[in-house]
Amino acid sequence: LEIETWKDYTQLLQECSLAIVKRPGSELEKINKVIYKIKPGLVVKLNKQGKSEIKDSGRPGLYLIDIEALDISSSEIRQRLRAGQPVTGLVPPGVENYIMENHLYY
Repeated sequence: LEIETWKDYTQLLQECSLAIVKRPGSELEKINKVIYKIKPGLVVKLNKQGKSEIKDSGRPGLYLIDIEALDISSSEIRQRLRAGQPVTGLVPPGVENYIMENHLYY
């Protein structure tokens, strides 16, 4: 979690919500500590079905989602696209169609 390196990240956190998905091999406790340091009190734990276990306040927040994610980064997906390799199964079909129709990343 490198959000502190983003440009204007504090303004971003005040204006919109972000979903954080645990990557394979990362520990939720470490992620929670980083999030709490950045913006105390904004973490909302979601269950594996993606449903909030507490009522949404309607305010911007950080939403930590504990699901089994693929062991691939967005950078790797972009590299695959630039190399002409398929990304089927790595992104939702609608996203893949949009990327192909708009000739993104290649």
